[in-house]
This record gives sequence, structure tokens and C-alpha cells, in this order.
Amino acid sequence: MRTTEQISTLENHGVQRYQSRRPVQVQVISGRAYVTQEGDTADYVLESGESVSVDRRGNIVVQGLPFAQYRVLAR
Repeated sequence: MRTTEQISTLENHGVQRYQSRRPVQVQVISGRAYVTQEGDTADYVLESGESVSVDRRGNIVVQGLPFAQYRVLAR
């Protein structure tokens, strides 16, 4: 299976939604982000350099607090 990478920027508390069909890692490159996943009772606030692995299928929401540049790696 191949790895895909997507880099995005959120400003002014912007929100991005993803539909995850396979495990992904969300890594904050700069700024701060809120990450939540459908079916997971935990929510995450990530600072620059931090990441979280998402192993479930379903919706993932990333929000800038108030700004974030982040990477989503799917394997």
C-alpha cells in the first residue's frame, strides 16, 4: 500500500473535515490545532511538532487554534 501526504493551512479558526478509510497521522507543522475523530471520546490539541495517529475509519475534524499548518499522512 502506498503512503499519501497532504499539507494544509487553516487560518482564523478554520475547519477541515476528512473521511478516513485507513490509518492516518495528523502532524502539526506550525501553529496549534484541535483534532477530533468520530467514535473516539478523546479530543486532541496539538502544538507545532506534535502528532496523533488515527486508527479508526470515519470522520476526522481539524481546526486551527487560531492558525495551523498541518500534514495528514495516510498509509
